[in-house]
Amino acid sequence: MAALLDDVRRVDIGEVIPKLLLCIRLVGSTSFTGSAIVRSCLLAIAHLLERSPDEVTEFEWKAKHLKTVSTQCGNSCTLVRSFAWNILAKIARTLPGAAAIVKECSYLPGGIHACCVSTMLDRKEACLVKESAVGLFVNLLSHNTDKDGSLHSSVLPLDSGASIRRTSTTGTTSASSNGSVDLILELLAKQQFFEESVRSLETYTCMEFLLDDDNKQQAAVISADMVKAYAVLYRCLLELDPFEFGQLIGEKGCIQWLLECVEQQAMLPNRAVCLMVADVCLLLLRCMDEPTREPLCMLLAGHQNFFESIIYMLNPWLYGKLTQPVMEQTLCSIMRLLCALVVTPNGKQQIHLEFEHQDVKPIAKMIENGILYKSKGFQIMCLKFLSLMFHTSDIIALPTAEYPCFLVQFETMDMHAEGPETVKSSQMFLDEEYSEVEDDTENTNPNRPLATTDTEQKRLKTDESKDGTMRSGSALICKALLARFESTCNRQQLETGGITTTNYKRTVYSTLQTMLHYSGEACRVARERNLLATILDWFDAIHEGLIGRLTYPEFVRKHGDVKKLSVMTELKELASLLGTWFSVPGEPLLLRMDQIDRLCQTVLQYWPWFSNHSVLHMEFLQVLAFLTESHIIVCKALASTFPGYPHSIMKLLIVTATTETAKVKGPKYDLQLLRVSLRVLKNCCCCHEGRSMIGKLNVFDNISKLHPSVTKLQKPWIEVTHMWLDFWEVYTRYVDVSEVRHLTVLGALTRKSDLEIRLLAMAIVRNLTFVLANRPALLASSDYMFILWNALQRTSCRGEVLMAAVTVWKMIANNQRGKAAIKSSPLVRLIEGQVKHYSMTPEGNDQNELWNVLMTVYHILKA
Repeated sequence: MAALLDDVRRVDIGEVIPKLLLCIRLVGSTSFTGSAIVRSCLLAIAHLLERSPDEVTEFEWKAKHLKTVSTQCGNSCTLVRSFAWNILAKIARTLPGAAAIVKECSYLPGGIHACCVSTMLDRKEACLVKESAVGLFVNLLSHNTDKDGSLHSSVLPLDSGASIRRTSTTGTTSASSNGSVDLILELLAKQQFFEESVRSLETYTCMEFLLDDDNKQQAAVISADMVKAYAVLYRCLLELDPFEFGQLIGEKGCIQWLLECVEQQAMLPNRAVCLMVADVCLLLLRCMDEPTREPLCMLLAGHQNFFESIIYMLNPWLYGKLTQPVMEQTLCSIMRLLCALVVTPNGKQQIHLEFEHQDVKPIAKMIENGILYKSKGFQIMCLKFLSLMFHTSDIIALPTAEYPCFLVQFETMDMHAEGPETVKSSQMFLDEEYSEVEDDTENTNPNRPLATTDTEQKRLKTDESKDGTMRSGSALICKALLARFESTCNRQQLETGGITTTNYKRTVYSTLQTMLHYSGEACRVARERNLLATILDWFDAIHEGLIGRLTYPEFVRKHGDVKKLSVMTELKELASLLGTWFSVPGEPLLLRMDQIDRLCQTVLQYWPWFSNHSVLHMEFLQVLAFLTESHIIVCKALASTFPGYPHSIMKLLIVTATTETAKVKGPKYDLQLLRVSLRVLKNCCCCHEGRSMIGKLNVFDNISKLHPSVTKLQKPWIEVTHMWLDFWEVYTRYVDVSEVRHLTVLGALTRKSDLEIRLLAMAIVRNLTFVLANRPALLASSDYMFILWNALQRTSCRGEVLMAAVTVWKMIANNQRGKAAIKSSPLVRLIEGQVKHYSMTPEGNDQNELWNVLMTVYHILKA
């Protein structure tokens, strides 16, 4: 067999095809033998034209060759006609071939274009022939010029007066159309193509074979192959001019009847039906662009059965008889369409409504197998589909739903529990007599069970069922996805000199982030598979094997910007993955001390690179922010030093915050880095080590830069002031903080700032007053008295008055020195004024918090 294949490959097309065509001319097809010879010759030519494009292009089609083939398009034998049309379609793939066909077939009525249209609309013609005619017509319309996208002049229909007639009829020429579009429109209008094609679609049947009773019907039915051909042709016309043909295809009902055809669902679709659904989905996907997007969405709103049909076909068990390419093409087309529709309001509602009325376990199995399969294109599509469905899934299902929402089903389903349909499907796949009708692809179909013995299968199922975390759809998919992620973190990349950044790799990373964000089961699997160790090992490998412990400037000088960009992209993706994982509530609390220490050392390892790359800096700081938000042990670790690194992470964060605060800021300055740095420092205030370091390094000396006299000319300083005061307010909540500083700045802020800044400043003064050691310094400060005086004289803000009153209460309660100082100040008169004011208001009559505090302070001062 191998030797025969080698002989076939060595066949010279330039010698064999002319001889086969000569044989057709000499033999004729009037007899049975002659007809069989013609069929065989045409079939051989069709197979030879499937050779490499370069080899086929080298062959020059002469006039006699094309006339011989085109003559057979009128043969009485259906197969001969089909072969002849098919050969012409293959020749028309190249521009020289298409131009030659148009030129040599100009003797036909209306030219070859008109013959194609009349053939595909002929109700008495076989679908096999009409499908081949559509293929030729599509190829003729696919040769566009690079300038304006119009058809190449050598493949235009032979009707030069069409554009002139159309212009004279409409008065103007559409801005979106051109001369070639006018010719095609005239050609299709003459034969009422859109009306007749819709009439043909009305007679579609999804049955592979007709029963005896069906032969009595008068109207000729069309097959799924013909519906597929119409979908391809409609898409070709849209590519030629979406404005002109998009309007016609919508108004004539072409899309609607294609939807009706897909809705005629067979329980076990055959190859033709699967490919038909795939091409209809591709057409609808093309219609999701303007100007046909809105009309299509409105049309789909009334076709819920269409969504039911295509989601039903996401079941991999339906493709047992079909080859992997057919299954992959169908599933990819359906998923691409669903991904485009689910981001629209109506599409999201219709898709997830269908998920709530269908068991999505087959879809989970399809995605799992797709990730494990070697085809990266199919993997990417499965991953994108999963991410979008997770993103758009609503946790609360409708009351009428038969199943929970998509996400909840993935979280709770038991993939190892076999229901009736699963058992039936498994038995179908295990049946040795159930062979494929196409090429044997037993070893390439990912949904076909491996040829293991019954004992091995039972052992594997038993081992898997023991692991409770590996039973749900989310868990199994995450397990497969982690295997792909680990394969991308390959040290062999470093040995070859770099890191590759591909669309596949980015999709794996983003999908893993999505699963960790939405799925608790995925987080469990990530912990059990020690994903954190894998990520940190990859960080270390990059630093040691690729960066080589070089600084950022040294690395760029040695390796260039291109290699630097790939490294930065990889580091950013890894840090973003950690940030997404640790943003899940409860996940940081499950970290062990050794994991926290190693994570901190990784941050210190890459810190020298942060000054040259703010995006990478931000990603790592967000990881620290999520960790310190939940875990006090992480806060203690940030305040600690590690062997080999002279500074702690907290000290480096303080330097970052100080540097960002000191920078001159324009109106559009990005404050995100300062905001996240202060957020981490604020979180670290929860531990004594963090507060001690903040105090020793005099972090709040930066407050002096917030005085209105310094910041009045820079608008973003309002936000900077708010961030620093928020940080200071948290810091002063703890009793071991005994620092009374920058009261002059707080006084200026309470006098000249808006309410939010005033409330923060007042909260800081209140917190300082609650610390016993601070009271002497506060009483000795005129700024302290001014701040209280400024707050108590206001009546518009009850919150500000309440905090000032509480501050006075704390200062005078059980404190004779404080009570004497307050009584000798104007604050007593202000307290009396507030009591009088609120006693005459409805709020004062109610026993609310402010009234109670004011009366308590008033009575203490009067005692």
